[in-house]
Amino acid sequence: MKDYIIAAMSIAGIVVTALFGVLANRQKFREDLQAKYDSNIHDQRTQYYALLWKKLDVLAKFAPPAAVTARRLDELSKTLREWFFDTGGLYLSDHSRQAYLDLQTAMVECVQEQKIPDQEISGDSLKQIQDKATALRAYLSKDIGSRKQ
Repeated sequence: MKDYIIAAMSIAGIVVTALFGVLANRQKFREDLQAKYDSNIHDQRTQYYALLWKKLDVLAKFAPPAAVTARRLDELSKTLREWFFDTGGLYLSDHSRQAYLDLQTAMVECVQEQKIPDQEISGDSLKQIQDKATALRAYLSKDIGSRKQ
């Protein structure tokens, strides 16, 4: 009888050890899969965010390539929409997506307020839009970790 108890305890020990091994391997597999996914997202974001970053040069605070007009803002808004739906919108984090939408909203509102499409936009209207573009770029940088200290 004593031998049966010892054998049963040995088998139970083996089963428990095997179970823990399976669970540990399963957890490791999940962690490896998550790391691969995170690396893939990071690589895609880096590629697609660089394209968006370049498009935002129209709203540079220092030495913009040309005067900002309602026509330019309307063109930029359409260009950003194309980027969003054709290229990188799927990769935006929640914060970056909200910053993108805030910028789009500000540009559309400014375009709608302007009476003369080719008149330069300046003052608070331009500053508000530039600040939203800056916020978007900051979130993009944070998403890919390009400004870590």
